This record gives sequence, structure tokens and C-alpha cells, in this order.
Amino acid sequence: MQLEKWLEEHDIEKIIIDDLNIYLNNYKQEDPNAVYGYRPSKYGSLKDFANGDWLDPKFVENARQKRLQYIEDDRVIYDMIAEMKNNGCSTEEMARAACNYRNQTQLNSYLDSKGNIIDQNGYNAALESMKTRSYEALRSSGKTPEEIISSSMRTNPAMDACVGLYDQNFKTY
Repeated sequence: MQLEKWLEEHDIEKIIIDDLNIYLNNYKQEDPNAVYGYRPSKYGSLKDFANGDWLDPKFVENARQKRLQYIEDDRVIYDMIAEMKNNGCSTEEMARAACNYRNQTQLNSYLDSKGNIIDQNGYNAALESMKTRSYEALRSSGKTPEEIISSSMRTNPAMDACVGLYDQNFKTY
């Protein structure tokens, strides 16, 4: 009951939104000329996308469509985790599978249907990301298997803001 009282006394939703905004400000920057009012920051995890033409509606629409496909491809993780859980897999096994799937989906988003690289910079960034976002790297940074599963199932709010999907995906952050 003490927790419920504390939650009532503190505006938890505001705290969560404030924390999210601090996170977002590290990875995106406001730009009133950008199509959706934001562009990736050259200092955060989206730095490889910072040089894109976020003022060009065609560029941003292409980025948006790629983002939507990437998000759709990642939705498979929900079914994969449910099936693994039903099959009695451990939390660690599920976390490894979700992490590996997410990393591979990110890498695949820079390949065409024949396996050819269509965006070398994005592909290189995905390869680099796989090193720091592997199951082992995440565990050594203190993440639990449950946290790894959870983070594998949500989208990046900063990139979503840059392509106009922030409001649509807000409940997943």
C-alpha cells in the first residue's frame, strides 16, 4: 500500500515522460525545417543518419517506409517469444534469440532481396551496433535477460520522431 500512495503522490507519468525526453534529446535534435521537426543528432546512436537530408520530404518518406518495414519485421519477436515460452525455453534462451533476431533484422534492413548491400553506411552502423548490442555485451553491461527481451521489443523513439512515428509508437517505449 505504501507504493500505491507514493505513486499517487508523485506524477509517475510525468517522470517517465521527462526521462524519455532527456533520452530523446541525446539522440535527436529539433529542427523546424526538418519534415517532422527533428533530425538525428550527430552525437548519439543515430549519428550515422545525421547527414541525411531531413529537410527533403522524399528522403524522409523513404526513411519512414524503411522504418515501418523494420518495425513490422521486428514484430515477429512477440510471436517468437510466446512460442519459446510455450516450449519451455529459459528466459536466457529467449533473450538470446530476441537479441539475435533484432540485430539480424537491423542488418537485413540494409540489404536488398538478393542480399546486396543497398546502404553501406547503414550496414556498417548495424555491424558496429551488433558488437555493443550482442547478448553478451548487454549482459556484461548489467542488463538482465528480462530487460534484454523488453528492449528487443520496442522501437527507438528518437528515430520514430524523425520519421513521424513517435505518437503512433509512444506506448511501446
